[in-house]
Amino acid sequence: LTPALLCLILLLFMMWVVERRDAGWLRYGTLGALFGVALLARGEGVVLLLAMLVVWRLVVPSWRQYAREAGLFTTAAVLVVLPWTIRNAISMHAFVPVSSAAGHTLLAGHQDDPYNPYRVFPEAKIQAKYAYLCDRWGTQGCPEQEIKVENEALRESLRFMIHHPKDEARFPFIKFY
Repeated sequence: LTPALLCLILLLFMMWVVERRDAGWLRYGTLGALFGVALLARGEGVVLLLAMLVVWRLVVPSWRQYAREAGLFTTAAVLVVLPWTIRNAISMHAFVPVSSAAGHTLLAGHQDDPYNPYRVFPEAKIQAKYAYLCDRWGTQGCPEQEIKVENEALRESLRFMIHHPKDEARFPFIKFY
């Protein structure tokens, strides 16, 4: 199941649930569980979850109804993601909700020239900095290095976003062109 197909299924199911105002708890729970599966496929979807909850609140007139529907949805999504988060905490010895790729993803798109073909692996210099954390041949896996590289890549990309707001404003237009 590709991420694009999963997103299409999720969008169609969401439209079906939202269209039916009399949708019961099972539909909201199923929608949340499906969204949890989508989060496992693409961890960056957490941002989409927050945006969806804001839009959902604008559409639903009652706070009580919103709390019930959004609560069921969010709880189901969290219950799907929780076993993977626990597994990550045990194996990585760090809090990694879904994957350790957010820093890499953000750094790839938030740097001086994100479309320069010679900068396809922007965190390479960060990985070299923490190479000493791996065994010589890299056969044991390097969870400590992975976490340190991820955190530094995330900090570097957020620093770029803060110090280059004009670039941030034009990047969406460039990326969708």
